[in-house]
Amino acid sequence: MFLPPDALGGIPCLSVPTQSAFDPRPLAVQMAAQLPPPDLRIGMNPAKGMVNVPTWFWVEGYDGGTLSQSETVVQHQTVCHLVSEHGPGGLAVLDTDNRPRTHQDCVTTDTTFVVDVRLWPNHYAWDFGDHHSVGFACGGQGDCPDALGVPFVDAIHQSTIQHPYLWSSLGVNGSADAYTVRLAINFAAEYRVSIDGSDQGGWHGLSDRQLTWTASHQVQEAQAVLTRGCRLSVMSC
Repeated sequence: MFLPPDALGGIPCLSVPTQSAFDPRPLAVQMAAQLPPPDLRIGMNPAKGMVNVPTWFWVEGYDGGTLSQSETVVQHQTVCHLVSEHGPGGLAVLDTDNRPRTHQDCVTTDTTFVVDVRLWPNHYAWDFGDHHSVGFACGGQGDCPDALGVPFVDAIHQSTIQHPYLWSSLGVNGSADAYTVRLAINFAAEYRVSIDGSDQGGWHGLSDRQLTWTASHQVQEAQAVLTRGCRLSVMSC
């Protein structure tokens, strides 16, 4: 109704977005894989173990809490439409081929995505280096206090992680003469997304991530030796 009688056609119904929609999941996967691990260290008492005497182990530098990270992505999306040019009286202006003269009218909108990622321990596995190990499965976030052990304060407050070695570490791991103690923590991973401040369905699962820490532990053996003069001495090796 807005075209002159001799016009050769209408205006194409055309919309041109400049880019595809942002997918937050690949970013969440990358964030979960690159989230810095805690500065965890394995403590032990005694520092040099003794055969048949339990060594107490514990975790330093990490309390078993949730690791988290957040990233904000602002997507600029431009949508363009063809708009006819109008002359006096409101009629469309025609080109030389009697088709309506058009130009692109573009609108740019900003959409803010906030991606949150969290990792929390769901399983601990202690390996004492002598083919003995112990594991702890967690029922929920922060639900594995015994798996962290108890730092040494005195002989009364025992650690929940203890292990007696039956053999000395002499010759173990070559010249190191030490057992390799390993703590592997399996972290469950989740992410959530909000768009312009509106949550998009809560937390969604990602693949688990496992991290491992190690420490060397030397174990010596004490032997009673009866020497000349019937004097009892103790030798360690």
